[in-house]
Amino acid sequence: MKKKLLVFLLISLLPPKILQAKSHWGLGYFSQYLFEMSSGSDSSKSFLGETQFPLLFKSEISLWGRPSYYSIRLAGLFPAIKTNEGSTKYYNLQVSLGEFSSAGTWFYGLGLQYTMMKGSGGSVVLNNGTGTATFQLPSGSSSSKVFFVEGGYRFPLENMLIDASLQLDNVLGDSRSFSLLVSFLYPLGGI
Repeated sequence: MKKKLLVFLLISLLPPKILQAKSHWGLGYFSQYLFEMSSGSDSSKSFLGETQFPLLFKSEISLWGRPSYYSIRLAGLFPAIKTNEGSTKYYNLQVSLGEFSSAGTWFYGLGLQYTMMKGSGGSVVLNNGTGTATFQLPSGSSSSKVFFVEGGYRFPLENMLIDASLQLDNVLGDSRSFSLLVSFLYPLGGI
C-alpha cells in the first residue's frame, strides 16, 4: 500500500504537459559489464559483455520548463538456459529520468535497474577454453537493484531515432561497471 501511495504522489507532482509528450518505442542492443567479461582461452577481457535485446519506451517531456525524458527498458535472456536437468530465466528492467542538452541531441540522466534470476537448478556442460566443464545452474530466485548514471547522444533520422548511451552501473556501490545501450526508436502515433 505504501508503494502505491508513493507512486501516486510522484506522478501527481509531474506537470500536466506530460500528456503532450512525444513518445517512441523500439528495440535495443544492451551490453553489460564492458571490459569485464572473459571470452578467450587466455582469460583476456573483451570489450563487449553480456548481451541482451530490450524492448524500449522513451517519452520526451517537459519537467519544470526543461526538455527532459523518461525511459523504460525490459529485457530477458532469450532463449533461457535450458538443459535436461533444469533451466534459468533472467529478466532486467530499467527505468530512467533525465534531461536533453539545449540542442536536444545530448542527454544525461539517472536510473534504477532491477534484475531478477529464477532457476530450477541442475547443471550445464560448457566450454572452458581448453575443454569442457560442468557448471551448476541456480536454483530458486534472486534479485538485485542498482542505480546507474547514463549519458548519450541522439541521432535523428527521417522516420526513427538512434540513441547511443553509456551507463555507469551501481554508482552507489563498491563494484561499478559500464554498460552500452544502442536504441532504435520509432515514433508512436506518427509523431
